[in-house]
Amino acid sequence: MRCELARIWGTEIGDRVDLTADGPTHDVRIRNNDDAAAFVYTEMTEVSPGSTVRACFRPATADGKRECFEARVGETTTTTEPPSPPVASSSRE
Repeated sequence: MRCELARIWGTEIGDRVDLTADGPTHDVRIRNNDDAAAFVYTEMTEVSPGSTVRACFRPATADGKRECFEARVGETTTTTEPPSPPVASSSRE
């Protein structure tokens, strides 16, 4: 077994991060200026090899976009957001 956690920093009051793995979702919310000025961690959760771990940053602002990242234990982290569209090139004929 392994233990995983999510850590955030450079945040605003009301931001939060959720961590989901083999068990329940753990989350942490930025409650005050002290939290916003420090590294803030979710609780640790046990995971098995091959498990998928998902961490989502949820900004407090209404127009903020949720950012999620997934990784399978023992593999490289990948984003769950779609890739940016390719830059259109202009061609002259």
